[in-house]
Amino acid sequence: MTNFAFAETMSFQTHNFTIEIPPTWTAINPTPTGTLSAVQNSDGEKVFFVNALSVPENKSASDGLSMMIAGFKKARIDNNYQIVAEYQTNLNDFSFTVFTSQAANKKETETTWFASTAAEIYLLGGIHKAGDANNDQELLSIIKSFHLISPVQTISQNNPINSMAFRFGCIFGVVIVVIFFIRLKNSKKRSA
Repeated sequence: MTNFAFAETMSFQTHNFTIEIPPTWTAINPTPTGTLSAVQNSDGEKVFFVNALSVPENKSASDGLSMMIAGFKKARIDNNYQIVAEYQTNLNDFSFTVFTSQAANKKETETTWFASTAAEIYLLGGIHKAGDANNDQELLSIIKSFHLISPVQTISQNNPINSMAFRFGCIFGVVIVVIFFIRLKNSKKRSA
């Protein structure tokens, strides 16, 4: 008899992608500000979060991606994390910029994957509070399940997204996510 688990497909129609979540993982409620979704494994040691931003018609996805990565790097430094690896990789026809960061004087690591299409910017992140997130098979299986629902299309001329909101989301979205997880972690320490 073979033991295996079916994953739950999470579909984000507005941002044109799906991911597969292990059935034993649960949603973090409320959903952290700056994320579309955040889930954790049963003991809370591993967390996966995802975000996506639609690119306004008068903006470049590559500029938005650059702003998001710059905001991410600043948030890492401001929150005493060291970026220990940065590399490019291809996954499901996407080129991702991947960062591995580690909390100062702690075992906690995070793997963060950035990619974009002409119409969307994607951020996929995995946190392992006591291990290596960049090599954790469970976190990587979630990240590697990322797929577009339909082929990439050009930006709609009716895209209602305000470019100031786009800039704000690119720069501060990652910072808000990082702060949420640090506060969540610190509140669990205080209650223990």
